[in-house]
Amino acid sequence: MARQAVIVAILACVPLALGARFCPPLGAVLPHPRNLSTNSVVREAAANLSSALDDATQGRNPDVPYQANVTSSSVSVRSIYDSDFILRHHHTAPVRNDSLGGTTNVTSDTLYRIGSITKVFTVLALLLQEGKVSYDDPVTKYIPELAALASKKDSEGTRDVDRVRWNDVTLRALAAHLSGIGRDYLLEFASSSTETPTIPGLPPLNATDLPTCGRPGTSPCSAQEYLAGFSRRHPVFPTSSTPSYSNVAFTLLGLVVEKVTKKPYATVIEEQIFKPLGMSRSSVTPPKDPSGSIIPAGPDAWSTNFEIDNPDGSIYSSTNDLSAFGRAILRNELLDPATTRAWLKPLTHTSSLSSSVGAPWEIYRVRGVTPDDRLIDLYTKSGGVGSYATILTLVPDYGLVITILTAGAARLDKLAELVIKHMFPAVDQAARDQAQAQYAGVYTSTAADNSTVSFAVDDGPGLNVERWIVNGVDYVELLGSMPGQTPLVGAGPTQPSIRLYPTGLVSNGNGTSGSKVSFRALVEQIPAGNTTATKESALFDICLTWFGFDGLLHGSVALDEVVFELGPTGRTESVDLRGWRQVLTKSS
Repeated sequence: MARQAVIVAILACVPLALGARFCPPLGAVLPHPRNLSTNSVVREAAANLSSALDDATQGRNPDVPYQANVTSSSVSVRSIYDSDFILRHHHTAPVRNDSLGGTTNVTSDTLYRIGSITKVFTVLALLLQEGKVSYDDPVTKYIPELAALASKKDSEGTRDVDRVRWNDVTLRALAAHLSGIGRDYLLEFASSSTETPTIPGLPPLNATDLPTCGRPGTSPCSAQEYLAGFSRRHPVFPTSSTPSYSNVAFTLLGLVVEKVTKKPYATVIEEQIFKPLGMSRSSVTPPKDPSGSIIPAGPDAWSTNFEIDNPDGSIYSSTNDLSAFGRAILRNELLDPATTRAWLKPLTHTSSLSSSVGAPWEIYRVRGVTPDDRLIDLYTKSGGVGSYATILTLVPDYGLVITILTAGAARLDKLAELVIKHMFPAVDQAARDQAQAQYAGVYTSTAADNSTVSFAVDDGPGLNVERWIVNGVDYVELLGSMPGQTPLVGAGPTQPSIRLYPTGLVSNGNGTSGSKVSFRALVEQIPAGNTTATKESALFDICLTWFGFDGLLHGSVALDEVVFELGPTGRTESVDLRGWRQVLTKSS
């Protein structure tokens, strides 16, 4: 009993998160829900969302700015486990630019320009060259013109204020907007000509001050011309110091892709991404036949060819194609799972607590849409070209892909809010219902050793451990009896909690035996009753439970390791408490 008391005391020292009742690990707190397109709760939410989108796209919702007369849009929600969509909603604006022969009826196959979502394709094309490139290689390894610049010295030495230290710029830094280089080269927003600057009061320019290629009235830039011209741009920040959005960074990555594949960028995207994923409608360059495209009224950005800047934002795609692309990422169809998991991670913070930057992900954290009030990470990439505004969102916690494509004038963030507020609670409920049916219940030993555990799904994250008795010892009661467990000043009265969380580790069955699904048990001190912890004057809002896994071993096996064993039909039959060497059979 003394040995058990020591174990429990160590496990119970994990502190809670200030300002929240539970502190789950990052990621999914229950296994991904399946069959969402036929789930009654989800279908009802999708119907309600469709009605809300009707109101928004008809200009009947003042909280969602949307110029219905000139704005066409397509919104979709899809699970990576279902072939059918959960939701597809389209609106065709009555006022369009029909002079180019675009469609008069928006569908899931209608083409939009997706702008900077192209950058995700560029990074994926780079990742697909495994063995030929390394993320941590300097860009100078692949672009000799930059290597020459890196070796150039002034008489007074390299001047950091005036020149980029190109040898410090890695492919990873370029992909994560950490290179510190300028945003654009060919887009001179403040100076459209030498004589009449766009912004009044600016001095006139010499012809040599503007790019000599890639502008109206000039020929497209070659790589050499582009690099020579951009080399005159000053750095914005030191490399790897702070994120600063750069389109040029992806032009450079596109040149690297061309260097290692010995093929044009558009050919690589077509052969290695579009064709394998069946994205038959998508293209890097303007489609020859615009009849399946939505072309908004106003300035024509439809036919603009980005040429050397194609890797920044040139791609045309549809709802069907872009959702297939998002599903392929989360389903590991082109990359191995480990590479995908590494890719879907932040690489730098921003000055906002709720957003980070990946390669090239714009990562946002939302909360308050599920009963447990936990954080949910959204891996997004937005894009804009002319009147086109688009966003691709991956939700790894649920296995969801959301696409929003607009042509006209609409607030993407407000449309995204509608989707999140309607769909996330329903999808979360589906995950809870399925976990309740699959894993919750009472598990008992067939031997006469008085061992039993009971798990349930409640309004908290993961599976709540209601009972944990092993060899006659009540683990939950023992934990609750330990003194001195108030973890943080100002947290108020607390109580012990044990919850199980999926690890994502699954061993698939072979036909005669079922799968094994790994969970880990996490012991927390949480606010007593239904209260939440108060921050008072605390400076930090922190979750330290990631320190608490795999902390105690018994014969090289962690006491928090729990594995559910499924039968050949896919139903849970038993649970293996590995640290206790106990396999308990599900009895209810």
